[in-house]
Amino acid sequence: DNESSLQFHIHRQNGNGIVDEKQQYQSKKESLLRSATVAYGIVELVNRARILADEKTVERGIRGYQNQEMMAVGGFLRRDDNDSRAESFDGQKKNIVANSHARNFTQSAKNETDEVGTHATRSHFLDPKMVCRCDNFQVVTSKKQIKSKWNNIRGMKMISPEVSLRLEEPARLLDAFCGEGEYSSENLNLGRYLETSIDPPLQVRNDETVDDPAAGFSQDDTNEFCNEIGVMFCELFSHMNSSENIIQPFSRIVSIDITSGKSSSEPARKKSPQANASLSSKYSKNRADSSLPCSLCTLIKNLLDCRLPRHTRPDDAYSSLRECSADLHLILRDPEHFLFDNLDSVMEYTTATELSGTIPLRIREDVLYGREKEVNLIIETFCRVSAGKSEALFIGGYSGSGKTAVVKSVQPRVTAVGGYVISHKFDAISRGRSMSEVISIFNDLCLLIRDRNSAKELFEIVSKLIEVFGGNLSVLASLLPNIQALMPQFKIPSAAKESVDQMNFNSVCFTLQLFMRVVSSGYRPLMIFLDDLQWADGDGKCLDLIYSLLSDTAKGSCIFFVGSYRDNEINQEHAVFTLMAELDLCGVPSTTMRLAGLNECDLNAMLADSIRAFPRTTKSLSRIVYQKTNGNPYFVKAFLKSLVDRHILNYSLRERRWVWDLRRISSEDITTNVLYFLSQRMSALTESAQTALKVLSCFGIKVRKSIVSHLIATSRYPDFQAGLDEANEERLLEKSSLEYRFAHDRVREASHNIIPVDIRAQFHFDLGILLFSTTRGQELGEDAFAIADLINRGMQSPSSKLPAPNEDIADFFVLVATKALERADHVAGLSYLKLTRLFLPQDHWLNHYYLSIRLYCLLANAA
Repeated sequence: DNESSLQFHIHRQNGNGIVDEKQQYQSKKESLLRSATVAYGIVELVNRARILADEKTVERGIRGYQNQEMMAVGGFLRRDDNDSRAESFDGQKKNIVANSHARNFTQSAKNETDEVGTHATRSHFLDPKMVCRCDNFQVVTSKKQIKSKWNNIRGMKMISPEVSLRLEEPARLLDAFCGEGEYSSENLNLGRYLETSIDPPLQVRNDETVDDPAAGFSQDDTNEFCNEIGVMFCELFSHMNSSENIIQPFSRIVSIDITSGKSSSEPARKKSPQANASLSSKYSKNRADSSLPCSLCTLIKNLLDCRLPRHTRPDDAYSSLRECSADLHLILRDPEHFLFDNLDSVMEYTTATELSGTIPLRIREDVLYGREKEVNLIIETFCRVSAGKSEALFIGGYSGSGKTAVVKSVQPRVTAVGGYVISHKFDAISRGRSMSEVISIFNDLCLLIRDRNSAKELFEIVSKLIEVFGGNLSVLASLLPNIQALMPQFKIPSAAKESVDQMNFNSVCFTLQLFMRVVSSGYRPLMIFLDDLQWADGDGKCLDLIYSLLSDTAKGSCIFFVGSYRDNEINQEHAVFTLMAELDLCGVPSTTMRLAGLNECDLNAMLADSIRAFPRTTKSLSRIVYQKTNGNPYFVKAFLKSLVDRHILNYSLRERRWVWDLRRISSEDITTNVLYFLSQRMSALTESAQTALKVLSCFGIKVRKSIVSHLIATSRYPDFQAGLDEANEERLLEKSSLEYRFAHDRVREASHNIIPVDIRAQFHFDLGILLFSTTRGQELGEDAFAIADLINRGMQSPSSKLPAPNEDIADFFVLVATKALERADHVAGLSYLKLTRLFLPQDHWLNHYYLSIRLYCLLANAA
């Protein structure tokens, strides 16, 4: 390894000479990450030196960890044997030298203690001004020539007192993230998961416990060290030589005179305009050239604030170096979120402010907070299923508790090990055809099988299907039309019309059981996720289908069923609890869990991530938010966004951080109904966005893009696409390649409430007739159910008028009812058939005989 002074490291940051803008931007990111790594090493070294000099350490002797060393940054605990623990920093075994150094240091400290008394403070052993100097540290880098220089720091050394620190990147994480055992410059955003070991180690006797590193330290001594480290960090992150006056720009952040420790509230000598201009210019140049992120400004400010008198010291000032180390740990672990918020993001925020007057809150949707136990339980259950036996998992909880998010976090892992995942979310507006919706996800499974298997594997699957079904393969094709995608070169004959009409619920269950025995196995387990089961059909037929699949005792089936429901909206008579009881009776393992709100600590982590702040600085805010929301994740997000919209929580361009008014937030008289916040938020949208939301809400939680295309083609909604785009930008809608989906069922409910209650039924009916007229004569597929449901709901209101006879609409409903009956969805089929009679004239037996015969035959079959 190479050793270089810290001054050389600081000087090196400025001397790259890069002209290309992209390379310069990348170089700044690398420089920031290098400096943050060095900063962490400095704090750890100073903290260890203080512990070694502690009067408790002198009285007890140096306390070791008995083959244990805490990995401070990555949170890992590594056990080393005596030989590896005795290794010096350069990797050579120098146990004698290390122990000799420890004894000499201890005796020196002991002698000094005897001179000043047993109650001597730590400053008698270590002088903060002498320890916290750039020329007292060395940076150790690897001799190995690697492409990127930002991660070649292997450790740090403190010259006096002599302490060494080794920084290591766990090989298992390097391989997992990069695959080659080494980060490249493109992997900067992955952060650094560092393990540290420090020489000399602390030693404790077997009968003693390891105290808090901050225990026994006087607060005044800690404040002095924090301040001196803050001064040194000013130089480190400003990338200036120590001869330059780099303290003054940061004194404006801290509002104190660092060199004297006096508060800025004290009288100061007047400076000439030229001097003030020079100071302002140097401050601006420092911030612009180094692109110093807000997180580092906050960290340095909190360190320097420690020098202020206790009655004027801000609450955010550090109380220990361990807090500073934890913040640097967070910065290194997630640099994209905390370290790289440079001037580009400031420009982005400025543009957003100019356009809308408000900077949006960026809540991290990719992170799941406080649900580690629940996720592990789902994974463990799936692992048991992969062994070859079907199992069920039920998740209860209030709306917004994160049931869907927990399950979705596991789905990629199921896919990664070769499993299939199919899912469906029920909603209140589409109740009545749950069976058809469940059958449709098995139809989608056919396409998933086609895309996830090789040609050879597909040939084996098709061969087994032909062997199992034989001449009844056409029955499977009528139930799951996408089965043809598995065998495009094999023409499946159409099923006899009589066999389709006679297909009942038991036939559907048996057909799907045979299908599951072929396509699911321990090698290819199937995960079925049905969300919001409280809105499944009251007769529970769709859950009876799930029961028939899980209880199939034949070898081959391997199904992991996950169902979520709002336990506060159903009673013990609901079909969900019936399914649980039946599974227990037939010996199918099932697990039940309940999601409550986040605790205050997890909520604070989510809030801190959202505003890019250190968790220790947001505790007072999160405490109030927790009291207002009871920790419900979705309610928390809605409440925070409402605070932003009303400028109670807003981003300060001047301070480059989020600021808030605790008094106003505490006095907020809010309702526990999240619809209140969503309605307020939607009222601020443009008319086209509100129109798009209320139209889409008539279809349920999701809408196919084919339906959207039909709506855009009509003259009634000329700005429909613009409204969709705005709702998508506001994160009220989620857009995929096949559909638009509401971000939450509460969003759909609030969007539906935009339609006045007295005209809601007529709005559905008119929308359905509009789509029917636009798509007449086209092959609609699943869209036919959506159009039929709109017209059906429009006719359910007591105030609805009888429609005018229309043979085309009647024929359309007979077609849709036939499709529903083919899927054994007799509830929906019967509903469509009853509606068909309303569109037939009184003399339909005379003028529409064949349609009437067909209608009443289907009615008899569905009854």
